[in-house]
Amino acid sequence: MKSRAKSKAAAGALRAIPLLPNSLVLFGYNRLRKGISDKIIEEHYVNNSEKLKKIIEPDVFIENQHAEDWNEIKYGVNPFNKDSFPASYNVCGVIGVFNALISLGEHMDSNSMARLIRIFEKKGIAMGGMLGTTPRSVMSFFKQRGYKVKLFTSMSTEKTDAFGKEHETYIVMVMNNKKTLEDYMHIVNISVSDEGLRRYYYVHNGRDGKVLQFDSLSHAIAGINRKNSNMENRTLCIIGIDKK
Repeated sequence: MKSRAKSKAAAGALRAIPLLPNSLVLFGYNRLRKGISDKIIEEHYVNNSEKLKKIIEPDVFIENQHAEDWNEIKYGVNPFNKDSFPASYNVCGVIGVFNALISLGEHMDSNSMARLIRIFEKKGIAMGGMLGTTPRSVMSFFKQRGYKVKLFTSMSTEKTDAFGKEHETYIVMVMNNKKTLEDYMHIVNISVSDEGLRRYYYVHNGRDGKVLQFDSLSHAIAGINRKNSNMENRTLCIIGIDKK
């Protein structure tokens, strides 16, 4: 009975979180940042360096973290049973960083991804990786790499589309289901292409592992939902990134 009561209480809390403004949700989420031991980080790095070679092609966007091979990549450790998480479960934030760096013109390969995982395992994962990667750590990474970043948390469609015209690439964090956190969150890179007077937006590692093209940032974000195309998501934050 106690376990059922705890489960109901936890589910109720997850459904209550969407009632909070984005600023409070992000504040709490960033406070959950907790790294893992250097020993495990290095064990993961050795494993990932080898196994990523058969997954990643140089300078090619990563589009499907749920492909079977990603189960062999490790990112974080469950704080309750100490098992390593398969990257297919929680590595979307690091993939978003990898893809954003490609869209900014950096050379990226399997070694780059292994190093990124190691960087975020040290100071970027939430609850040891149970809740993926914190937005604050993503922003800090790009700042330290010499990029300009701007955080946007409004849910206004008009303001989102205006923001979508200002930056070179974007990392977006959404709740898969705007009504509850029970369906978790997802982080993606949205790259852009300017063709004449028009700008197109491309969602990477979104729904069904396919690259999706849209004519506005708000439409691109609405199309992220990889879990259920009929489930409406909620934007928690957008990070605009530019070269200095």
